[in-house]
Amino acid sequence: MAQASGNRRLEGHALNNLGLVYYGLHDFRLKSIGNYDQAISYYEQALCIMKETGDQIGEIEVSGNLGAIYAKQGKYPFAIIYHEQALAKARQMKNRRNESRSLSYLGDVYYDTGKTEQAIRLFQEAVTVAHNLGDRSLEATFSGNLGWAYIQSFAKRKARQQLLHSQEVFIEIGIPVPPWFTFGLFLTRVPVIFMVIYIITLRLIRPFIRGLGLQLWMEYFIKRIFGTKKS
Repeated sequence: MAQASGNRRLEGHALNNLGLVYYGLHDFRLKSIGNYDQAISYYEQALCIMKETGDQIGEIEVSGNLGAIYAKQGKYPFAIIYHEQALAKARQMKNRRNESRSLSYLGDVYYDTGKTEQAIRLFQEAVTVAHNLGDRSLEATFSGNLGWAYIQSFAKRKARQQLLHSQEVFIEIGIPVPPWFTFGLFLTRVPVIFMVIYIITLRLIRPFIRGLGLQLWMEYFIKRIFGTKKS
């Protein structure tokens, strides 16, 4: 319909939405049904149209989506390229909210590749930007991410400080605390040797988890165990 109407901007957003659909079809209940390539194809078409039509917000969104899907596949150099493009565009537009998100997405990539110092720096920047914006939800999310980066560097006290701050803000604004953050806080409460064992084990098995499509199963069980319970 968008193509028939000749509305290129609408066509770009439709292609991005199709990319989201195919990306979202990777579900732990269905295992991996191999739609990443199709999603990337739609995203790339959408990105070309966003640039052609001057839709800068759309360009940031699609670049971020491409970065996310490449990171999910373990193709980190491509993920970094697209997240850096989104960050540069957000800064060019002085769009602070998208800047904070892009900083956090880049931090996620560096976290996954074990480059903890870079991840910490990016998450700190993201927290600062979100705080200055007054966006409490983003601040809480990025503080939680920063807490996990500190866990990966075995900085137990700093990790606990950030995860507690994240938890407090989420409770204050009435949003359930994400289970991964609750699990991270749990790790800061046990002897540090358990934190060390968990992080080292995760680093060793992460490639196998991704290759066998088990990451979403892990997320599911963490959610079941540490998810917010209804009263």
